Amino acid sequence: MLRRSLYLLAVPGLILNSLSRMIFDIYGYVITAYFRCEGGVPLKGDEIFPNKIVNGQPVFDIDDPTSRAYAYAALRKSLLLEFVNEYALDALIIFGCAYGRELVPVAKQLLVDKPAVKVVGADLSEKAISACRAYGLPSAEFVVMDMENERHVSSLVEESCASASRVGVYMSETAAYLLPHKLKQFIDAIGSNKRIVGLQLIEPAYIDWKSAWQSGMIFSFQKGFWRHNYPRMIERAFKIDRTYFLDAKLRSDVHIDQPLWFIRAGR
Repeated sequence: MLRRSLYLLAVPGLILNSLSRMIFDIYGYVITAYFRCEGGVPLKGDEIFPNKIVNGQPVFDIDDPTSRAYAYAALRKSLLLEFVNEYALDALIIFGCAYGRELVPVAKQLLVDKPAVKVVGADLSEKAISACRAYGLPSAEFVVMDMENERHVSSLVEESCASASRVGVYMSETAAYLLPHKLKQFIDAIGSNKRIVGLQLIEPAYIDWKSAWQSGMIFSFQKGFWRHNYPRMIERAFKIDRTYFLDAKLRSDVHIDQPLWFIRAGR
């Protein structure tokens, strides 16, 4: 009798949970689609510039220990290098690489420590990719591509990482630029290629309305509703090895006070 009562109580909860996920996905889609079309939100690659250019090379926060963003930049670099080592990668694809804020420091370090590792940067912004190509990094390749185009994603892996057997995919503050169903499509696309052995993601866990308006990323607010679906999306193709929240203070001095969700997944 008790078991039956517990069952009857659990069923409505499961139904409500499933419905809430569907509602949050729909809400996320509407908010993202509207503000991408009407809000004039810039592409990520067109808004994250180097601090300055010196002798043709970019200078980012990671290059300046006095920068307020140095700790956050150093942590991202450390986690990326750890990702390469932990999964024994021979190729790393950074989607949404912009002007190379994370890619350039990591590519330079890998050139010293693991010169055989190929680094590929992809972004929708032609200006950002042109700037990255001008840096002259010998171990890196840069491609203009649309992450929401499944064929573009598959072609990038096959063409740019043709000789690699262990490929890792990385995104940082990029998933919010994708419509929810397109993010699922993206993960399915990379998941279908067995040479991709790892996925690493860093995303703000939520964003409030006031900060959203101020930062010009109002569509990111939808993540506060469907961010709980990230693991479910990722586990369609990968197994989550590690997930936790990074210290919000790392970012509060340079952007807005919000925790960062770190996810690392493998096969």
